[in-house]
This record gives sequence, C-alpha cells and structure tokens, in this order.
Amino acid sequence: MSTTGVRLLFGVANSDHQSEAFDPRYPDIRDTWEASAGKVTRGRATDFWNRFAQDVRNARSLGCDIFRFSISWARVEPSPGRFNAEAIAHYRKVVESIQEAGMQPLVTLHHFAWPAWIEGLGGMASPRFPKLFARYASVAARRIGRDVRFWDTINEPTVLIFGYLKPWWQKEYFFPPGSTRDLPMTRQIDQLGKLIRNLFLAHTAARKAIRLVNPGALVGTNPAMLGLPGWATSLLDWIMTRVKSGKKLHGNLGRISERGFLVRKRADLVLGALTRTPGRQDRIDFSDSYLKTGHTLLARAEDAGAPLQRPGARIAVVKSSTAEAIALGSYPAARIVRRRGADSALVALDRGHVDAFMTDSILADVIRKRLSSQYQVVGQQPTEDVYAAGVRKGSSEWLKVVNGAIRDFRESGALGKSVRLHFSTAGLGYLPERAGGVARKRKTGWPNGDDSRPHSELRAIRRRGHLVAAVRDDVPGLCSRNPGSGEWSGVEVDLARCVAEHVFGDPSRVRFRAVRTPRRIPLLRSIFRVFDPLIKAVTILTSVANSNWWHLGMAGRLDPFLCPKSCVGQADFAGFDYYWGVSSLRLRRLGNLFDALMRGQYSRAPVWPGGLGKKIAYVSRLFPELPIMILENGSVVTADGIPRETYLRRHLTEVFKSRRSGLNIAAYVCWSITSNRELGAAFDSESDFGLFHVNLDADPKLRRKPTPSAAVYREMIAEERRRSAREGG
Repeated sequence: MSTTGVRLLFGVANSDHQSEAFDPRYPDIRDTWEASAGKVTRGRATDFWNRFAQDVRNARSLGCDIFRFSISWARVEPSPGRFNAEAIAHYRKVVESIQEAGMQPLVTLHHFAWPAWIEGLGGMASPRFPKLFARYASVAARRIGRDVRFWDTINEPTVLIFGYLKPWWQKEYFFPPGSTRDLPMTRQIDQLGKLIRNLFLAHTAARKAIRLVNPGALVGTNPAMLGLPGWATSLLDWIMTRVKSGKKLHGNLGRISERGFLVRKRADLVLGALTRTPGRQDRIDFSDSYLKTGHTLLARAEDAGAPLQRPGARIAVVKSSTAEAIALGSYPAARIVRRRGADSALVALDRGHVDAFMTDSILADVIRKRLSSQYQVVGQQPTEDVYAAGVRKGSSEWLKVVNGAIRDFRESGALGKSVRLHFSTAGLGYLPERAGGVARKRKTGWPNGDDSRPHSELRAIRRRGHLVAAVRDDVPGLCSRNPGSGEWSGVEVDLARCVAEHVFGDPSRVRFRAVRTPRRIPLLRSIFRVFDPLIKAVTILTSVANSNWWHLGMAGRLDPFLCPKSCVGQADFAGFDYYWGVSSLRLRRLGNLFDALMRGQYSRAPVWPGGLGKKIAYVSRLFPELPIMILENGSVVTADGIPRETYLRRHLTEVFKSRRSGLNIAAYVCWSITSNRELGAAFDSESDFGLFHVNLDADPKLRRKPTPSAAVYREMIAEERRRSAREGG
C-alpha cells in the first residue's frame, strides 16, 4: 500500500507505573509484587503525575506528533465499580496538555499494571476479567479520552504470559502475578491458556466500548516482537497455528517450563547447610527456606584480645561457602585462607596457621557445644542468611513437591519439634509455624505433584522408588551420621524424610549421600550441562510462548479455543514493539536476546536493525490493509557496544527504507521520553532508555536533561520532514 501523501507520525512514550510516584492509596499489582519479590520499587519514579507538562513540552521540542502515556487503572478504579473523579480529571488534563502542544495523545489502558483487587477476583485468567476491563475502558473513553484518536488497550500482551510461566533456566517469574509457582504445571498451563483467550476477549470488548464513544478511534495493541530470522519466525508460526487443544498447549509449554532431556545428576535434593544466594540461584533452583542463620568468627580460647587486630591476620573459611564472601567484604585487610571443610579449618586454627575461623552461626554453635573450652566468639556479622533445599535447575514440578513438604514440615510444628530435639540452644533461628503460632495438623501419607510429563524429574524419582538426598555428615543437630551404626540424624535428615513422605507416602524411602561443602552444587549440575545453551536455544525456537500469537489470532490463524472468532480482525492498526534481534549468523546470541526480554539484561542485548525492517514486512503481509504503528523502539545508553544515538539512526533508517518501498507505516514511537524505573531494575546506564536523562536516585529535583540521543532523534525527524516535503509525502 502506497504511503504517498501520508505523513509519518513520530512520538515518544512512557508508562504510569514507571513514571508516576507511588501513592499508597492506589497500589497496583506491580507495587505489591515488587515489594514481595524484593525488587526495586518505583518510589517517586520521574514524578510524571506532577511534571507531565514539562515532558510534553520536551516531546514537542523534538518535533513529535504523538505522546503516548498510560492511565493507571488502579488510580482510576481503586475498588471494583468505584471510580476516582480526581484521577479521571487529572488524566483529562494530561490529554488536553498534549493536544494544546499540537500533538495527539496515544492512551494505553493496561501497561504491565492493574489493580491489586483484580487478583482477588481471580486475576486476568478469570472469566470476569474481560467485562471488568471493558467497564474500565468505557469510563476512560467517556470521561478522559472522548476526543482521543489513538488507543492501545493492552501493552505487550505476549509478554504478560510470563507472569504465569517461568522458563526452566530462570530463577523467578519475570512478571506479576508470579503467584502460580505453587500450582502444578498442568494447572499453570491451563491458567495460561485462559489468560491468552481472556486477553483477546478483553481487547475486543474494550475496543467496542471505545468506539461507541468515538467511532473514529483507532484501537490496537503492541505485542513485543523478537527479531528472529525469517525461517525461525515461520517455524514458530507453524507450531503455534497447530495448537488446537489444551493437550497440544501442554505438550509445547511443558518444554519451556521444565528442562526434560539430557539430564543426569547425582542427587535429587541437596540440603547440607546450603544458604540461598543470588549467585547460586543462577546455577540451581532453591526451595522455600526453613532455617535462619548469620555468621560467626571463632578464635582459640587462649588468644587474648582481638586476634584480628594483628597485622596480616588470617581468617579460615570453608571453600565455596557464603562465609568466604562475607569475610572478604568484612575484613578487607585480612588474608583469607580457604579450606575444604570445617574440620580442616579447625585444625588450621588449632595449629596456629590461622587466627580465626568464620562460619555460619549454626555450625559455630555446634562447634562450641562440642568443644566449648577450646574456642571463643570474637565477632558476629549482622547477616541473616537462610537455609533452603537445592534442586536441579528447571525442575519445576519437583520443586513444587519439595516446597509443599517444607511448608508442611514448618507449619505443622514438626520443624520446631525437630529443632528442640536436636539442638539444646533456645532461640535457634528456625522459621515460624503458622501465623499466630498455631500449628496445623501434619499431612501424612499422600504423594503429590504432577508427574505426567514423560521426562519430568518427579516421574523419574518415583520410578526409581527412593529419594537421593545429599547432606553433610559433620554437623551434629543439623545433619550427621553415627560412625558406629551409620544412622543419620538431625533437622535436615528429618526434613528429607518429610519430602520422601510427600513423594511416596513413606518417610523411609530416602537414601542419604554425604557431601562436602564445595561439592553440594556440582551434585545438582547435569553432566550434560555443556549442552544447556543449545537446549535453551532449541526451547526458545520451538516454544509457542515466544511466538507472535497475538497477531496470528488477530489474523484469524489461531484455533478458536485460544482466540475466539469474534475477536479476529478487531484492530484498527497493526502495532508492535521492537528492540533487539539476532540474524541467522548470530544465533549463538539467542540466549542474550531472551535474557534481554525476560531478565532486563539490556546492555548485552543483541542489536539487529535489519530485524526491524523484517518485522515491518512480516506484519504488512499479515495485515495488508492496516496501517503499521511501531509503538516502542529504543535502547539503553549502550547496548551490544552500540551507543543509543547510533541505535536510533540505524533503526529509523530501516523505517524510512520500508516506507519508501511502499509499506504503510503510520507511526514510529521512541521509548522513552525520560529515564524510567525499568520493571523493578536498579537504575543505572544499563536500564536507562530516556531521551531526557533523569537521575532518579540522586537528584531531588528530578531535572530533565537532554541526551545526545535526543538531539539525534530531533535531527532525524526534521530530515524526514524535509524529505517528505520535497517528495510531496
């Protein structure tokens, strides 16, 4: 379709959660999720609520035609059916400010955030969600945007599914609600199927509500699109269009949720005083925690004073323990001596080869009980670490069973009983029983978990007939073995038996394997882990979770069980977002591509400007009669070694080239007008997409400072305007 005589619209964007200051009266789902997940919360963000006029002026100074912003559903409808007149009036002022500046507002209704009360009604997978969303859209259209032409109902619907699905190589969900971690895999995928269908229904209902108010409104969405070679895109489309039942969906999504092949490890479960750390979470998956501990520094009792005051003081630690990192950070002037185990470290201390031994507080307590006259405490570190069970990365169903057993062990009071039995010290830091201190009845004799997948780890354990648990054999009270009888005892031994009871209904069906501290994590690493990058790449290229399912549904190519026929064609423009991509020659960077999308690792994201041109052509083939709107494209300060200014030049060049070839590109919107809080990430140059820089953490005035990329964007808009005027388009 020719674009002659049609003006290309340029714009900028932001979002409510990433730009508006947190208001405790109106928390959205991301506020509660970020706080519970220990992520960076938005705080003041850029204070767009009070400073929107300045951002609008800055956008106009670049030569923009469109200002895209989002409405906070949580502010507009703070409780079901109760609409906030103050918030509605505010967003109406934002619309008017944009219009008075000579630009068109593009309003997003749902930008990765929704009211927390929606989850209380079943969440986005509930049958009630489409009607609730349509009611909100109707109020927004009538009272905020009655004269708004451009609407985006649901931002990046294809990414929202990762609040319900966690790839096997990730340690956490990327999106809220993220609360499906306790559901069996079959139910998770059932929920995800309902979510996809609901998103189509909700968009369709919202579009109808908006166009009842303004028949000329253009309503669409902007699925996030990965830049993939043409053959990979065709493969994913082919796989997705053949998902015609829940069974097919389960078969495909199970592949991304659980690493089910080329697995061979030497333990099912590792306990052994294993503390959960971010570094370890990249290598194995951790269960819920069950014990709390800190770090203690021990010295010989006969040493007077503080032995660490001596020049060149030496501290022994167990190699690969968390104490190693704590000692390095707490005593930078000391010499750290690494030993294979606690016994070796104590021998070094006894012989005067080291001045002190740092270990976790539980082990230190055991040592002092056993040899109380030999050692004294000379230091306590205020860390609060937790013990958790380790399982192989990607063992989602198995991890659910382990977590169920730990909760049962803890909430039934069995953990407290075991601690009191094996430790004489009162006040040991074990995690509490039920809220209020009331222990519930222990569940017994009930295997659980879904082992229907043929290659699931849980199924393999049940077929073997016993559980293999790795524990240390030298921590009396926690886990130890009687040298005479060979009998195992301790809190972690009792916990392992509880897990066996959950798997087999029989606590005796567990075999213990003694393990040294440095060998705990290697026991869980598959001997085939060298193939993990290849397995990850194959998973990405064959999972429907990474397909362009939204556009396929709108084009009528999905089965009606996912996209009802009433939703087909319910779009007035073909929108999409594009950031990163890999060509066939750079497929080895596929993992980096997915990590940029799912883990926010933007500085290492693979940059492929040609991928944008290919996506424009692809969307044009799917929707030959619709205008194309690129609603997000942009970069952090430097990605893949490429500065943002260069990134913008190269990607805009692809847009201009596509227009000159006759493709109907109506708009290009750059993300983002200012620095933002990028999805709970710490703020730095690796998460800053802003054309105008705002020092979110250090500048109390939140001043907007133009970056070199703002100048480049202004220049390229002006150049395109001049070229268009010369050519009459």
